[in-house]
Amino acid sequence: MTAFVDEATVRAAHDRAARLPLGPVDTKRWERLIECAAARPVDPTSERAAALRSLLDAPEATDAEIMAEAADLLARQLATPVEPRAEQVLAMCLEWFRADVAAAAPLLELFTGHHKDPEGGPPVLDPELERRLGVWLGDRVGPDIRIESASVLSGGFSRLMVDLRWTGGRGVVRIEQDGMFATEGVREVAAMRAVRAAGYPAPAVLWEERDPTALGAPFFVMEHVDGAARTDDAGIDDMLRALVALHRLDRRAVRTIAALDGVAPDFGPDAAIEAQLRHWHDVYRAAVPCPIPLLERAFAWLRRNLRPTGPSVVVHGDPGPGNALQNEHGVAAVIDWEFTHAGDAAEDWAYLALIRGRRLAGPADWKARLAATVGVSYDEATWLAWEVYNNVKGACVNLTALDVFRRAARPNPDLLAIGIAVHLRFLARAVELIGSAPLAGEAAR
Repeated sequence: MTAFVDEATVRAAHDRAARLPLGPVDTKRWERLIECAAARPVDPTSERAAALRSLLDAPEATDAEIMAEAADLLARQLATPVEPRAEQVLAMCLEWFRADVAAAAPLLELFTGHHKDPEGGPPVLDPELERRLGVWLGDRVGPDIRIESASVLSGGFSRLMVDLRWTGGRGVVRIEQDGMFATEGVREVAAMRAVRAAGYPAPAVLWEERDPTALGAPFFVMEHVDGAARTDDAGIDDMLRALVALHRLDRRAVRTIAALDGVAPDFGPDAAIEAQLRHWHDVYRAAVPCPIPLLERAFAWLRRNLRPTGPSVVVHGDPGPGNALQNEHGVAAVIDWEFTHAGDAAEDWAYLALIRGRRLAGPADWKARLAATVGVSYDEATWLAWEVYNNVKGACVNLTALDVFRRAARPNPDLLAIGIAVHLRFLARAVELIGSAPLAGEAAR
């Protein structure tokens, strides 16, 4: 019921990473990670499952089955007090969760974060990867083409991004990272092309390579857009207006994006929300061997409390100043489209104001700014529900880093920190919010 990677897996990942160019900072981070793995107790899941089997009088249940039974008990308790054992299960799960958060604290200290360059700057581009990229580019553009420069761009973790200059051209290469965040480039390219066709400023896709043999993973090359992220008042206001413009794209664009997830053309806003809840639940369950009762409880809470705030729109899924490139005329391009889907505009606004934007301003300031600048406002129950949703989504999506860490050819300490410590940080916030929410007035979906 907890995200866990043993010491042997950590050492195996380190051995793979050691075959790549590792600077002194990376070397120190790996040493610290191995120390953390060696100091952590064994996986507590079986011991916890045994305690639940005793409490719930289910001696024959497997670990996964007893976790599922506990999760179901906690979910039913949201509707009505079921039985005293539900309170006992909740108390046990919360106690274990606090222990998990404390055990993961050293990993969180190792996490470089999305909002700053890691110490020592971005990683050095693997020379073999650069060579293979040059061969591939020569096949596409011509044998006389030469790479003039290639450098890794700092940013998020779903893609390895390379700023590439070649004879007569420049672009940004986005290389898949072994299924990180349950996203893949084919879908991202389709979303970028769809919103660009609708008149929205997404970068043009120059080439798409689905065959993983070229670089070891699928990738695409998009145009380089002159511009930079801005966090001054004028820059933030331009970013907000650009997000409004995305949400105002016509129904045809919304249907095109919805079709990427198999949502029927005549879907309503409730169906779009349910599709996202199913998707993230499937992502989380594929990442762990047993259900996580507190996360299952959070999904049950969302199905009782999450409501549409209007018609479905094109949702960016990761809005913020870092994903809006601006020049003297305003927003020149919006990037990072891997989480785009058809859904509710409140998802974007809650993520921006209550999660991603918190390093720039507090929630109250963001809510006031949104109301004054772009006319976006919700009641507190709506803000809370969509904040819970975004934290549950974060808890699910970050679990995918565990599998990537176990098998990636280019693992790094951030992957383990994301899959355990960052996952727990998102789940902790969801648990906190649900615990503070009133039960009165909730109606089952």
